Amino acid sequence: MPPLNAKSSMMTKITIVVALAMVVTATVLNFVGHVFARNSLTEQIHWRLDAVAYRCEVTFDHYVAQQKERAKLIASRTRLRQLMEQFHQGAIDVETYRSGSQRILQDACNSTEEFVAICIVNEDGKVTTATDDIYLDRDFSSEVDLKLGIQQARLGMPRQSDGRWQSLLTMPVTTNEGELL
Repeated sequence: MPPLNAKSSMMTKITIVVALAMVVTATVLNFVGHVFARNSLTEQIHWRLDAVAYRCEVTFDHYVAQQKERAKLIASRTRLRQLMEQFHQGAIDVETYRSGSQRILQDACNSTEEFVAICIVNEDGKVTTATDDIYLDRDFSSEVDLKLGIQQARLGMPRQSDGRWQSLLTMPVTTNEGELL
């Protein structure tokens, strides 16, 4: 092996330093590119998720408002309110009240496919009339949604029942003077 002279030794050292500088530079640039790409993608993902969440929120708010409006329309039916007022005053018996109110409630229930049943509940939480006889005299007094729905229309938290998701939609029925029936 020939002896290394100073010129080739210096060239080897420069080559090693340049190679190391290139490796460090490539690694740093690769890391910076990775961080930039990750941040850009994360920002885009968050932006898109925010847009989807906003659309879902608007859609859900519209759905809740629509359901509350449906409940309000049912609760404001003049004949239903008259029957309830007569029943609470003792002017009509239970059978007359139920037969008259069930026709009204059934008509309202048939007007939308989203309603499973419509019930009228008294202050004690007991069903006084309903679209389906299986709900008659049922006790809803422990239902939080019913308690919260005494003051205004409320769409309760969804829960699974009979293999499908359902919510209680509540609305107070009042007299023309604003008294709760």
